[in-house]
Amino acid sequence: MARTESLSLTVGTFAAVPNGGILQRSENDALSYTGDEQNFADVMLEIAKLGVTWLGGCCGTTPAHIRVLVERLQELGAVGELADFNSPVRKRESDANRTPARVVEETPYEVIRPMGESLVDKLKTQATVIVELDPPKTLECERFIQGARELRAAGADMITMADNSLGTVRVSNMALASMLKQFGIEPLVHVTCRDRNLIGQQSHLMGLHVLGIRNILLITGDPSRYGDLPGASSVYDVSSIDLTKMVRRLNEGVGFSGKQLKKPAQFVIGTAFNPHVRNFPKAVERLRRKVEAGADYVMTQPVYDERTMEQIALATRDLGVPVMIGIMPLTSLRNAEFLHHQVPGITIPEDVLLAMREATPDQAGEAGYQLAERLCDAALSYFRGIYLVTPFLKYDLTVRLTQHIRMGSLVTP
Repeated sequence: MARTESLSLTVGTFAAVPNGGILQRSENDALSYTGDEQNFADVMLEIAKLGVTWLGGCCGTTPAHIRVLVERLQELGAVGELADFNSPVRKRESDANRTPARVVEETPYEVIRPMGESLVDKLKTQATVIVELDPPKTLECERFIQGARELRAAGADMITMADNSLGTVRVSNMALASMLKQFGIEPLVHVTCRDRNLIGQQSHLMGLHVLGIRNILLITGDPSRYGDLPGASSVYDVSSIDLTKMVRRLNEGVGFSGKQLKKPAQFVIGTAFNPHVRNFPKAVERLRRKVEAGADYVMTQPVYDERTMEQIALATRDLGVPVMIGIMPLTSLRNAEFLHHQVPGITIPEDVLLAMREATPDQAGEAGYQLAERLCDAALSYFRGIYLVTPFLKYDLTVRLTQHIRMGSLVTP
């Protein structure tokens, strides 16, 4: 690719069709453009003097804009027999005073992976444990930080944080991720399509990158009506598949608008998979589209039986990207029934619900933990990665599970 660094064009045929100014919104929400006809013509005349031979207008221009432009060009003798400022005669007259264009050769952007071993690299060679901690709903963050530090000490490879899960307002996971890096803990940040339009979304991702946060999970996000601000709007400018494509473009050095970023991003892109659907093959096909869009790895919703793990393993074995199976310990019968009936994307088998019903209230928490431990053992028969979800910030449960996984032996899938 070549870039010209002067205000003159020497080769080729060029066209210019700019907007009629800058888009603005009035107090009554009407949309308009700031440029009037005379200003538009002034700018276009300057463009014509650079050697552009085709002139026109895009958004915000009207027949009046073009009429004024043609009149101004006719006054200068540039319109009639379609004469232009780049005609051979004019070129000969102006070449003596024109500064030759200086061409700078640019090499294509090369996608550079994060320094050191990435999450995907880990998943290829060893049992990997990612633990989710919910960002707090208040400004008290001490327990969150303490939990993250204990999980890291127990052997967790990364701490992952949802992006206002279930539409509930929480402390920004970007802020918490930055804090974790100060403690030497690697964060994995969820990014939803729900809360930010495309302007905010690219700005958010650029902010994550500037902070040195590379591992992300792109998800659709639960609708706002599920949360504590049901009147809040859900944005959803794009789907998670589209967002995956756009972040992949960031990794190529190109912004959402198509503008160059001067250097490429280095995101490791994760995507989510919900196996608890009526049409499992259709869900797998959608997952395949996410991988084709650029996802580097997959994290599933929590799973509560080995049969579903085996089904996922068989369905995803040819995707070409690692899969991390989700496991979340149950804390009580009430917790189990709430997850089963009220939380989108989670289904608990009837035999597990029955076991939780048969346990006494004092025994239910330990019963839920023992089930999670068995699920971790089973998961390592199919997957190298386990994605532990901490319930209610009870990180003592996921600390125990992380230690259990680290003490176990890896069975290669």
